[in-house]
Amino acid sequence: MQSNAGEALALGGAEGRDFDRIYRENATYVLGLLRRLGASRAQAEDLTHDVFETFFFKLPELPPEDRACLGRMRAYLFQVSWQRLANHRRLHSVRKEQHAAEPPDRSVGPRAHDYVLAREVARYLDALDPVSIAIFVGFEVFGATVPELAEEHQMTEAEARAILHHARTRVRRSIPPFAEGEKP
Repeated sequence: MQSNAGEALALGGAEGRDFDRIYRENATYVLGLLRRLGASRAQAEDLTHDVFETFFFKLPELPPEDRACLGRMRAYLFQVSWQRLANHRRLHSVRKEQHAAEPPDRSVGPRAHDYVLAREVARYLDALDPVSIAIFVGFEVFGATVPELAEEHQMTEAEARAILHHARTRVRRSIPPFAEGEKP
């Protein structure tokens, strides 16, 4: 059953046109992002569909000025992509364990400590807004340069550098200090 928002989008209107434009502008970006996050080509294609399906129903909640900004859209799509991929990996791991006659090979697919690490990182990133997350992860994880990030998010290099600096500071402050004798 569709929600009222989904029914409104299915009928068309400004949201429908926005979704079509956002899909055309960002489908390749989401596919590439999922590949960089470690999804196979087939998984990335399936997950791209899932990302845009999720995004389709969230679109009416987004302010029109966010829909018009490519950088903000990519930040939202990054979050949805990250969540859908993590969910896919978790479900794949559970499904494989349920149907295996013998214990699963832990060297294939995501490992338990990867999930713990991902949850910890996600908790620290919750302190940031979507654009800050996209810039922080783009720089720290994917190795994008500040000029590349500024161009991708349609801002000046100074703005991108400031957002990166503030994101690093907020993440650093959200990580609790190690107790004495505890290894980092």
